[in-house]
Amino acid sequence: MQPIGGSRVAPLTTRRLWLGTPAYLLFFFSLWTIVGMELAVLMLHGVVLYHRLRTPVHDWLPRWVWLPFLLLTGWALLSSLGADNVGASLARLPRHYRLFVPLLLLPALARVDLRRVIGMHAVVACLLALYGLAQFGWAVDFYRERMVNPYRASGTFDMYHTYAGIMLMAAPIYLSLAGSTQGQRRALWIGAAAMAALAVAVSLGRAGWLGLAAALLVLCLRLPRRLAVTLVAPGAIVIAVVAALAMTDRLHAIVGTADSNSLTGRLLSFERAGSDERLGLWEAAVNGIRDAPVLGHGLTLEPFYPYVEQVRIKRGLSESLLGDRNPHNTYLELAFYLGIPGLLLFLAIWAAVIWWCVLWLRRAAPTLSFERSMLWGLIAALIGSLVNGVFGSHWVDAEVQVNIVMWMGVALHTGLIVRAKVNASPSQGPVP
Repeated sequence: MQPIGGSRVAPLTTRRLWLGTPAYLLFFFSLWTIVGMELAVLMLHGVVLYHRLRTPVHDWLPRWVWLPFLLLTGWALLSSLGADNVGASLARLPRHYRLFVPLLLLPALARVDLRRVIGMHAVVACLLALYGLAQFGWAVDFYRERMVNPYRASGTFDMYHTYAGIMLMAAPIYLSLAGSTQGQRRALWIGAAAMAALAVAVSLGRAGWLGLAAALLVLCLRLPRRLAVTLVAPGAIVIAVVAALAMTDRLHAIVGTADSNSLTGRLLSFERAGSDERLGLWEAAVNGIRDAPVLGHGLTLEPFYPYVEQVRIKRGLSESLLGDRNPHNTYLELAFYLGIPGLLLFLAIWAAVIWWCVLWLRRAAPTLSFERSMLWGLIAALIGSLVNGVFGSHWVDAEVQVNIVMWMGVALHTGLIVRAKVNASPSQGPVP
């Protein structure tokens, strides 16, 4: 097997072709079709298992990195067996096979040129961003007879939340990669980042806006301190002022009313994000978690509806609240599904991957500019996605989930590249 650490592709072999193809397909399809994503993921599982890797994954990564993925899968099975509707919960269990994507991507990414893969991803993202701009400007849609939310960019997906959740992870990665290049290449990466960020903006997804803002703030940490303060301080003040105005009636008094499918209209609607309806959904989820704090209610939201009805009657809300099929909060939803231990295992996965990035970012030599830029961008993208999950249910969105685990796989792979190069340096001792 080719050792981990090479960034350029060796001569094509049958094994390289078989393992590299699903990696390219996954990145290609990840921005526009769940059918293609699932095909690539299934191919990845099948090809990796068929080749029977000579080096098991647990020899490549420390146990604290890969163990949370396995534990969460096991806990989901246990929670399903303890659910009231065991059959319905077990029927949704197979979706957890995507949890193995970060680990299975390692041998596949070792056989491709990561720069080319990300470059292809950026080209597709720019095309989808242009399509999103057309949707925002003229409500065009070539995939559906009728858009669910006209003038809110959703790309080829049904919901604008999905589109925003995917694009907000791409933007900081592209922008960070601009720091490892010069001249025309830097301009291209900056342009790709701007297109992805613009796609998030015209999606009109408020959770996506907040997630992108958090990701960009993280990227500011890699700038020189004075420049970071110069950029972050004014930006933080502007965001704080606008948020404070938006969550009160004062912004309405300043700008008046606006169409709900415009940037101004969605900004004004931030005050509804803290309204009785959103808080009612969160209260319903908390009540359900209290009733099943350990195993949760299984992988189905049917038990959630009675809690919503109780809160609706208690608060005197309209029946439109019953139309919401989830708590609009990833962490409350997972705790409702899997109990508090399941939520902690889920957060342990994110903590392990982000810490893996930080660990190797600190040990990477300045000469590893591409790897350092990738790690910075991935840290920012993952933190942005975590923020996005506070106001949306991104993990149970299949398309967004595939993109999250895909970038987690890139994060683990990039850390392995740095580890291999650190171990190869005569000035460094072996690093476990």
